Amino acid sequence: MESYHHEFRLCPRASAVEECRERSEMKTKVLVAEDDGNIRFGLVELLTSEGFAVEACARGDQALDAVEKHRPALIVLDIMLPGLSGYDVCKQLRARKYQGLILILTAKGQEMDKVIGLELGADDYVTQAVRLA
Repeated sequence: MESYHHEFRLCPRASAVEECRERSEMKTKVLVAEDDGNIRFGLVELLTSEGFAVEACARGDQALDAVEKHRPALIVLDIMLPGLSGYDVCKQLRARKYQGLILILTAKGQEMDKVIGLELGADDYVTQAVRLA
């Protein structure tokens, strides 16, 4: 399995995730919102093996519900989700004052897509050039 590591050094909220992890024996919660079952499965397996407590969903509207229920410290969010786009999820979460990290991980790699995602409140935007299998 090829591994993928991304550091959030430029984001001030990233230190909150590490502090939470260090202060508590509870696992840091991560939500994966991805409609492709293979990618979702790979991300869940990878994050779980790294010691995170992972919840996953396949739709944008489910992602909003999952954030309310599980309160994740990090959301790995696809843009092209059914039900509600990842852009809309990001915008609504920031309007609700969600303070966790939002990482957009998507196949949409145009510069404008990245600008939109970051302007809507994502902490980082990564184009899916990642093989998880």
